[in-house]
Amino acid sequence: MTVLAEDAAAGMPEGPPRHGPRPLALHLAIAVNTWCGGVAALPRALSGDMAWHPDVTGAANRQFSACCACAGPGGALPYQAVAEEAFSRLREMVDGILAYRHHPYRRALPEPPVVWEEGTTRLLDYGGGPSGPASSPATVLFVPSLINRAYILDLSERRSLMRFLAERGMRPLLLDWGRPGPSERHFGLADYIDGRLNRALDTAVELAQGPVGLVGYCMGGNLTLPVALRRPGDVAAAGFLATPWDFHAEQGLPEQLLPLATVFLDPILRGTGELPVDCLQAFFAALNPNLAGIKFRNFCRLDQSTAAAADFVALEDWLNDGVSLVEEVARECLVEWYGNNTPGRGEWRLGGRRVDPSELAVPALVAMPFRDRIVRPGSSRALADAIPGALAVDPPSGHIGMMVGGRARSGLWEPLEAWLRSHLPQGR
Repeated sequence: MTVLAEDAAAGMPEGPPRHGPRPLALHLAIAVNTWCGGVAALPRALSGDMAWHPDVTGAANRQFSACCACAGPGGALPYQAVAEEAFSRLREMVDGILAYRHHPYRRALPEPPVVWEEGTTRLLDYGGGPSGPASSPATVLFVPSLINRAYILDLSERRSLMRFLAERGMRPLLLDWGRPGPSERHFGLADYIDGRLNRALDTAVELAQGPVGLVGYCMGGNLTLPVALRRPGDVAAAGFLATPWDFHAEQGLPEQLLPLATVFLDPILRGTGELPVDCLQAFFAALNPNLAGIKFRNFCRLDQSTAAAADFVALEDWLNDGVSLVEEVARECLVEWYGNNTPGRGEWRLGGRRVDPSELAVPALVAMPFRDRIVRPGSSRALADAIPGALAVDPPSGHIGMMVGGRARSGLWEPLEAWLRSHLPQGR
């Protein structure tokens, strides 16, 4: 492919090569189909027969009129103008991808101490290590999703919730699930929750010498809820950040297709024992198929020496550094959660016990970013509604922007810190 050939010719920066955006072939195919398809659609548009979607009718008519005006004198059909515009957009997208791949930014943050590990799972201490700070500050255990790397909570020097809380005198602990290895190959959700997460919480409670905060991000919130329900003596407060609960709330096309997709994914799951990263990335791409084209065209126009460019690369590196789901967990999530909506219907069971948020006996916070397209606000609001007395907050961001965006500090970090301090024994 041209992108790969130009990579080889230009040379890559030091460090591991970048292969994103993943899956590259899908993103390029969507762009080609979207933009070049305009040429094929012209006859119908020119005949006045084009049925535009009501949401884009005005913009579409304006763009089409402008395209016709650019066709030149003589009333020639604007095929050439549309084709040139399509090629220009594709070229700009590819240039943006190449600029990303060749950008000099590399994540180089100091690694925090590891205070516990089991298999590929580690517990990282951003508050000072096994002995901890002398002041014994409020301790919070953060739990990320299984399908994305934990360092979204410690993305860069300027975009790190973990380091923000540590600088404010708290002791944040981050559970890094790592990539599944041989010992995790046949894990189910119960192995991660009743096993790994419970033992990580044991370590956190021992370090804190008392109850700790427990905060889950996205799928991490689903993983933490059963633990918070069963161990109220060890969990002083529980936070759920963009956590899906009613998987059929505000249901759209991707959610409708996901259960059907499991039929086609079954041979992959049986053959490889996992749901590969690129399959997961394809699902995310379905939420906004044109996003890759838009963001890489915008990145192409950006001054590559700016902090904004480095922020883009840092986030894109994380997005392309996903984790495969082992077979049993993939089936539980896709079939039980997305397909059958067992959490939203009150039917999700773990170890034979129903996971019922209405029984949560500790203070809870539920964050529902109102621009979230990955976990729609209605899905997480169902969790807030089910937990008695839960504090619901609406960060003015999207799913990822809530954590690392320009308004993350005021929209989530500071409110979360204040809430944790009000409920953690050593944080008052």
